[in-house]
Amino acid sequence: MKHISKIAAISLIALLPLSGCNSSEDDKNEAKPVAAKISKTKAVEAKVTEAKPTEAKADTKPAAIVEPTPVAIVNGVKISKLMFDKHAEYRTGGKKVQLSPDQRKGILDELISLELLKQDAIKKEINKQDDVIALIENHKRGAIAQAGVLKLKESNAISDEDLQKKYDEYSKTNSSEYNANHILLKTEEEAKNVIKEINEGGTFAELAKKHSVGPTGKNGGNLGWFGPKQMVKEFSDAVKTLTVGEYTKEPVMTKFGWHVILLQETRPATIVPFEQMKKQLRLEEEGKMIQDYLANLKEQGTVEILLK
Repeated sequence: MKHISKIAAISLIALLPLSGCNSSEDDKNEAKPVAAKISKTKAVEAKVTEAKPTEAKADTKPAAIVEPTPVAIVNGVKISKLMFDKHAEYRTGGKKVQLSPDQRKGILDELISLELLKQDAIKKEINKQDDVIALIENHKRGAIAQAGVLKLKESNAISDEDLQKKYDEYSKTNSSEYNANHILLKTEEEAKNVIKEINEGGTFAELAKKHSVGPTGKNGGNLGWFGPKQMVKEFSDAVKTLTVGEYTKEPVMTKFGWHVILLQETRPATIVPFEQMKKQLRLEEEGKMIQDYLANLKEQGTVEILLK
C-alpha cells in the first residue's frame, strides 16, 4: 500500500499532481441533480393524479428511477463509483485494503486526469488511429474474457472435499523419491546398443560419459533425487517399475529422446500437509477446468488461422 500514496509518481500521468477535494461540498453538488430529478418526477405524478383521480387510488404508481450518484463529472462525462472501485482495485493489485482519504483523492484525481486526456485525444481523433483501435480491442477482449473465466470458476467452484481427494491421490503417487542415472540417446537403435553393452558388463557411468547426449552425461548420467512429478510421465513410470540396482532392458522414449535408466536408491517422500497444498491444488484444478472448457469452445467454434 505504500505505493498508493505516491500514485501520481508511478502512473501514466505522473506529471499531474494529486489534488485535494472538499468531500462535503462534493456531496452537496452531487445531490442536486438527483434531487432535481426526484422533484421533477413528483411534479409529473401530481399532474397525472389531478387529471385521473381514479388511477391515483390504484397501487400501481411506478417508482421514481434514481441513477447512481457519480463520483465526478468531467465535461459532462460521468465517472461512476463502480469505475472508481475497479480502478482502486487495479492500483492495489486486487488487494482488499482500506484506502486513506488522501489515497482515495489521489485515485479519483488520476481517473479525472485520464478522462481529460482521453477527451483531448478524441478531439484530435487519435482514437481513430489503427494502432489505437487495435490496442482498445485487445484490452476489451482481455477484460471480457477474464470476466468470463471468473464467472466460470464461480459457477464451478471446487470443494474442499474434491481437493482432499486430489491430495490423497497425490500423496499416494508421490510417496517415494528416486535417485537414478540415465543415458540419453538420439535414436532407439543407439539406446539398444548401449543396453547391449551394459548386458555384456559395461559400466553404466562410463557408458553415460561416452554416449549420453544429455547434460548429465559428463557426471555419469546422475540425476540426483527427484519425485515422480519432476520428470515426464514416461520416465517416471519406467523408474517406478525398477528395483534398486536394476536398469531398463528396453529403451524409454520421451520428448527428449531415448533413455536407458538405472535406479540407484529410493526413499520415502516428505509430503506437504493438505492445508499448505490446498491453494496450489485449487489452482491446478481450476487451470485444468479452464483448459477443458476452452478446448470445448475451440471444438465447437470455427477458427481460421491466416497468419503465415
